[in-house]
Amino acid sequence: MDWLRRLGAFLLNVVMAIFGTAVITSPFAFFLRPYTIQAVLLKGYVTSAVVAALIGFFVYRRWGSSSAKWVGVVGVCWFAFRLLTLLGGGVSGMGSEMSGMGCVNGVRNLACMNWLVFTLPTLRLISYSLGAWICFWSGSRGDSALETALIGDLGRGARSLSAVQSSRDSSTPSN
Repeated sequence: MDWLRRLGAFLLNVVMAIFGTAVITSPFAFFLRPYTIQAVLLKGYVTSAVVAALIGFFVYRRWGSSSAKWVGVVGVCWFAFRLLTLLGGGVSGMGSEMSGMGCVNGVRNLACMNWLVFTLPTLRLISYSLGAWICFWSGSRGDSALETALIGDLGRGARSLSAVQSSRDSSTPSN
């Protein structure tokens, strides 16, 4: 059953990296209103990378989930999958195909969809992993004042639940 818990944690980290980043970056649309496609893409790249890295950092800092460090592998595989399918079709301009510049022709353009479905999630997954790795390398774990202010007792309850579980596991005789 341990493998099932690890798989669940890994999938939860993937969802947090992709969709959590989207939810947190969406309010920035009101503050940053770009007027050119290049500015829209730059805003998408920068906000996604920064927010995903921060989420990965704080998730690892709070829960110490080692799977948070490895979700970037899913992003690389996802992006490579699309690149391989584009190579099979003989597409010559893969840079414009995956960079988002095709959004000039509308969101329903295939090149824009490639950016939205493949490039942006890959960026978020890799940035999330980098944030977790930075937290791991810095050795910072536990609560910060910001986390305590935002999350409060919620985190303390999760830690006490895990302490009860670990004490129950250690008191159970092994076969």
